[in-house]
Amino acid sequence: MVAARYIEERYLNPLRAKRIKREEEAKKEIREEARAKGLALAQARAQTLALGHAHADAEWGVWNERRLAAEAKGEPFDEPTPATLRSKDRSLTMAQLRATGPYIWVTWLPRLLSGEGSCEWAAWFKAQHEGSSWARVPSDFDQAGWLMDHTALLNEQREVWEKQGCSVLTEAQNSFTLRGSSASLAGKPDLVAQRRDGVTVIDAKSGRPSPHHAIQVMIYMYALPRALERYRGLALSGQVAYPDHVVDIPAAAVDEGFIRNLGGLIRRLAAETSARRVPSPMECRFCEITKADCPDRLEEVPAQEGVTDDF
Repeated sequence: MVAARYIEERYLNPLRAKRIKREEEAKKEIREEARAKGLALAQARAQTLALGHAHADAEWGVWNERRLAAEAKGEPFDEPTPATLRSKDRSLTMAQLRATGPYIWVTWLPRLLSGEGSCEWAAWFKAQHEGSSWARVPSDFDQAGWLMDHTALLNEQREVWEKQGCSVLTEAQNSFTLRGSSASLAGKPDLVAQRRDGVTVIDAKSGRPSPHHAIQVMIYMYALPRALERYRGLALSGQVAYPDHVVDIPAAAVDEGFIRNLGGLIRRLAAETSARRVPSPMECRFCEITKADCPDRLEEVPAQEGVTDDF
């Protein structure tokens, strides 16, 4: 025992310390490279916009000279304004790349992982660009009504877990950011209940049950132990709470296959090459990105039907 302790203290502990130090230095280098890469992309985008504005101004100047010349001669002038002039105001508010690199919110991912959504481009666009730099499609969604229903269900679930003797953290208390080599993943689980024998992540859903709800909770189960020190090393279970029932998710659900699929999706959304657009009436109906940034966006499209005698 004495010899083993001596070997561990004399040789193994210094080796472990060196290994941990090398790992931390490598992670720091990766973060710095990612940050520098994001800044370089933002600067390149700004230069491109500046060149575009200069070109628009030059084209406007030529057009205006022809207009003034026609007026001086008393000739009619009906030449349309340059296309660049018509789009100039929009180009001034074009979406700006995130200076710190791709940033992904958890709620953008579940539908894509479950197959309920197909257009990865929309999530790629939001991950790559500052949220305040692009316009959104006006929504007729009853946000106030949804918030009240959600808050009522959340408070009800918190009481349920607290009555079981759990310590419960709510929404903003659970905020996290998990930084990887390609992107940052951020989220805010509704509730996290901690007891002596484990931790459970709960998400309250007041609407119709859907497969992607469980996947959202599974992403939280994956991310929290990696992002927040208080859950480090713990295997979290999960639960989706609906008004009339709950769906339990075991810790084993977050296995290697799930992590591989999640990581693959995040890397695609963080790539410099844009993801593939998949415009459809259903996808575009619930997308907040306007035609200004997504020319392929489909507005209201009449349903197409056919007739057959085969059945």
